[in-house]
Amino acid sequence: MSTYESGIGGGEGRLRRGFRLARLSWNVVEADRSLLLLPAAQLLAAVATFAVVFVPLFFISEEQNSSDLLLVGTGLASLPMNFINTFFGVAFIGVLRKHLAGEQATLSDGLAFARTRLGPIFRWSGWRSACSHASAAAPLPPGSRRR
Repeated sequence: MSTYESGIGGGEGRLRRGFRLARLSWNVVEADRSLLLLPAAQLLAAVATFAVVFVPLFFISEEQNSSDLLLVGTGLASLPMNFINTFFGVAFIGVLRKHLAGEQATLSDGLAFARTRLGPIFRWSGWRSACSHASAAAPLPPGSRRR
């Protein structure tokens, strides 16, 4: 059996490991409900980014009868939105890692963990943004359409 089929840990498959980790994550959240502030902060930051970028562009594009500005807005918002999502996901992973190591973990521990990884988070966000725009701009085969 290949490493891909068995998962990195050996005898546990990727799907089974994913469910096990999801259960562990949920147990951590049940034990410390303050961790729900991480997705709440993520949502607020994403809504704020959306409002700052898209609301003005929507009114300007309506005024000019052009959707080109909305395409520009998508490009402008993509990197900050990906950064916000990744940052708070990494913060949660930081809390989860401490908890699974048997240590007490707080919300500020998770945020501190994510702050120590700003470079990789930014690079990942840039890569993800570039790939999503490249795939959206790629021509479709004849007879197909975007979902």
